[in-house]
Formats: sequence, structure tokens, C-alpha cells
Amino acid sequence: MQVAVGLRRGRVAPVALSATVCVEAPGDISYRNVILRAVAAACKAAFAGVCGREAPVDEFMNHVLSAVGEAFNNIAFHCYRDRSSDVARVRLTMDSTAVHLRIEDYGRSFDPLSICLPDLDALPESGLGIYIMRSLMDEVSYQAGCPNVLNLSKNIPECPGGPAGRAGKRATSAVLHQ
Repeated sequence: MQVAVGLRRGRVAPVALSATVCVEAPGDISYRNVILRAVAAACKAAFAGVCGREAPVDEFMNHVLSAVGEAFNNIAFHCYRDRSSDVARVRLTMDSTAVHLRIEDYGRSFDPLSICLPDLDALPESGLGIYIMRSLMDEVSYQAGCPNVLNLSKNIPECPGGPAGRAGKRATSAVLHQ
């Protein structure tokens, strides 16, 4: 089952449990915010399902959005450079312990995991995207092909606050998955 998720007046729309949230857009930089808003809404809804309430935008959400933003930048600026943009597809799944993202494109293949760490003392103006993804996510893998597939995973921290009896615990019955 696939579910559309959106923000309405700062509230997360209801999301079905046992679902996969997908968003697809042209791999053009002008669609970056479309991808990021969809991922943010899906993360909020999924986190709420796991923790039993709407979760505030916190370090977890910022890490996921930063990594997805960097991945989309790489698709737009590198995979589809000097050619017409094709699709970029993001699939978000979540279980009680982690959020998993599968990001696909049909552009030029490139193994981001083969890149060496940047010299941070030199304060480079570019080339930090892969470093950022690796630093913020718990698992990063890449498979070149048709499509190219970047997998990102981030472990969910203990649930913040939450209703009585749930603080610091994860609800194991509410999950988003295929």
C-alpha cells in the first residue's frame, strides 16, 4: 500500500500503518523542496506512529533531511548534468527502530562511497555532500545501475517525552513498511 502524506497548517496528515511512502519528481534542482517536504511529512507521520504522538522537528529529522537534500543535489548536479533530467524517486520505510530511504535515479552512475574524506581544514566550498550523508546517517550504501540506488538508514532515538507510560519507549505495533 502507498500513502500520500502532506502538511496542512503545520499538522501532519493521517498516515496508514504498514505503508510505504514514495515521492517521485524530476531530478532537477527546482524540485528539491518538493522532495524534502514530502520526506519531512512522511518522517513526522511515521515517527508519530512509532512514538504515539507528533514528534517535534529535532536532530533526527534534521539529519534525515540534510542527507536527502545532499543526495538530491548530487542527482540534479551530477547524475543529470549536461542532459535532460529524468526522474528521482524516494521511498521511505520505517520500522520501530529506524527510517530507511531508497533514492533512485536514472542518470550517470557514480559511486559516492569511493570518495575520500574531504580536508575539512581547507574549508572546501564543494564536495562535502557525501561526507555529510555518511556523517549523519547510520548506514549508507550505493548500487550503480538502471536505476542507480542510494540507500540511507537512520536509527530512531528513544521517543521524546510522549504520553504517560511511553516516555523513552518505542511503540512496537505502529510501523511503516512495505
